[in-house]
Amino acid sequence: MEIKEIQDLVNADETLGDDVSELTLDTLASFNEDMKVLALNAFQVQDMLNKCVQENDLLIDWMGHMEFQTTGVQDKITSVDVQVVKTIESINKR
Repeated sequence: MEIKEIQDLVNADETLGDDVSELTLDTLASFNEDMKVLALNAFQVQDMLNKCVQENDLLIDWMGHMEFQTTGVQDKITSVDVQVVKTIESINKR
């Protein structure tokens, strides 16, 4: 038997017709809805945290890549500096 409304349940059982029973069922249904909302909120918070972790990982990867590129540029600058010094020394010896 599928129950669509609390009133259908109450009408199906004569012992559930009193106010306390109806209030209890209403409260239970409200509690169930609240639990659904809390579960959805927990899922959404977990999803957002996962996205933040993914973004953080991407930033860490990007920073590592930038550090590697910066080291390469520094090496090239040092090489050019050595060549400039050698050229200047060569010119001064003439």
